[in-house]
Amino acid sequence: MHDDEGLDDVDAGDVELVALTGDPNPTALGQAAPQNKSSELALVRARLFARDNVGYLATYFTVGLVYGGLPATLYGVFNGVLNVQGYEYQGVKALVTLPWSFKVFLGAMNDVAPLAGGYRRRPYMSIGWALCALTLVLLAFLGLPEPYFCRDHDGSYIVECTEKTAYHSIACPNERSDGTQAEPCNARAPDSAGTISSLMALAAFGYMVADVAADGLTVTLAQTETQTIRGYTQTTAYLTRSVGMAISVAIVGLCMNGKIYNGTFAWSLSFSSICMIFAFAAVAMVPLTWKFVREDPVPQSQRAKLGPYAKSAWQLMNARHFAAVCAFSILYSTVRSVESPATVLVTRYWAGVHNLQQKTASLAGQLMFALGLALVRRYLLNHSWRHLLIVTTVILIFVDAIFVFCTVFDVIRNQYFFLCDVLLELPTAVEFLVTTYYVVEAADAHNGGMVYGLLTTAHNIGLSLAPVIANQIFGLFPMNLSDSANFIEDSTRFRKVVAGSYIIAYLFSVIAWAILPLLPNQKDQAQARKRTWGTSRSLAIAVTASLVLCFIYSVSTLLLTVFPATACLKFVGGPGC
Repeated sequence: MHDDEGLDDVDAGDVELVALTGDPNPTALGQAAPQNKSSELALVRARLFARDNVGYLATYFTVGLVYGGLPATLYGVFNGVLNVQGYEYQGVKALVTLPWSFKVFLGAMNDVAPLAGGYRRRPYMSIGWALCALTLVLLAFLGLPEPYFCRDHDGSYIVECTEKTAYHSIACPNERSDGTQAEPCNARAPDSAGTISSLMALAAFGYMVADVAADGLTVTLAQTETQTIRGYTQTTAYLTRSVGMAISVAIVGLCMNGKIYNGTFAWSLSFSSICMIFAFAAVAMVPLTWKFVREDPVPQSQRAKLGPYAKSAWQLMNARHFAAVCAFSILYSTVRSVESPATVLVTRYWAGVHNLQQKTASLAGQLMFALGLALVRRYLLNHSWRHLLIVTTVILIFVDAIFVFCTVFDVIRNQYFFLCDVLLELPTAVEFLVTTYYVVEAADAHNGGMVYGLLTTAHNIGLSLAPVIANQIFGLFPMNLSDSANFIEDSTRFRKVVAGSYIIAYLFSVIAWAILPLLPNQKDQAQARKRTWGTSRSLAIAVTASLVLCFIYSVSTLLLTVFPATACLKFVGGPGC
């Protein structure tokens, strides 16, 4: 950590001028240039933590709160109450984060359509939080259906017919005790998955609107930093978001650990109550972002017009250096993120992970992620991006394989052992920052929102496409990796099939290394490419068309995955209708 000595001597007005002019040279403001790294960091900190700018970091904190909290409910709700199949669970996870693929459109809207007298960021933050709050309230009032599996006298699910559960006439008719999967009490429970996940996605769209506006400010602020400290503002924002995510995961872990949510407590808050907690936080952000975000209105004469802005966006896509990184963002995130649909069922049935332990591990993971961000900010800002990605991939595969294969082959089946893979969050944080640092290098003073939107949209389209591809690949396996009955039966043959699915997923991570040449090695090479690589219309058309087609394909397939009439299709990973 850096000390805050000297912050009181910094004039807030001068700091604001630095932020809004986009000129990283303070001498342009008639002020002496910082003589060392410490004084530069003092200026940056004063700007970030000023009282009249508290809404900026508060936005990242609350985004983390909802962004971490809603997905944290998925394990208990969709795997516990609704008992959706593994491939459907993959689709739900992707659908809930799908709105991030719209970032490019929101970024462009921020830049060309200022509201309320010329503000490009603050009004969108308030609008986004209002939408998020309304959707969360609707989700709370909708509630959940009765659980899929029957429950015994202490509230635990009856998932297997044994001598202890044979008494239950619905779950185990004719006093069946053969060790196979029990009959459901509400076979239609999974049919609610589409509606609930769609509302979650709409809430995510709301906080994403606020996040995109904050990202536009982040780019503006980061561009005022010199190369020696560039990345500090970004990392601080993501650290703040990680803290919010950690808190929300702790709330869900402690308050949704009832047996109905795959937990162990005799009590728990309902899913509706959790949604209301997050709704209150979103409501509070509406006035906070309107009153306490430092932003000057853009004069009418300086506002970007849609026509010239669209032309500028197309010129940006024509730049070879930018098109190459767009291609990297979607290809790397797609290939790197292919995962086995068996994971959630391995977690529940073989590792025996309960909700509290899963959320405790997630909380530890968030703290490890925050530690990774801090380490990058402190030690790795100027290291090779490509080398960091290779090293983190090797660590991820090696560590994950130990816990996975010991669990799959019944060497060690213990929830605490299986959850030790939270250590993976540290290299994941490195990977996350490396793939986002290029944004500041590519952006100019007038198009920060557009650049941030394009690159993060490409990245998020890849994340949405990955489970679609994974479900289609693993749906071809000889035994169904998404059917809980196979995990309850736990045959030797099926264990080998599950292990094979993980090996294929690891191979995809290694194959992703072939895409690394599209990414610059570091900031200086990124700037060199920007100066020397020139333009290519054909490359721009190819990359743009690929983004559009991948987006349409992933959205349509994910929607088919979560709604009951189409979830059975083999095309989306189902067993066939």
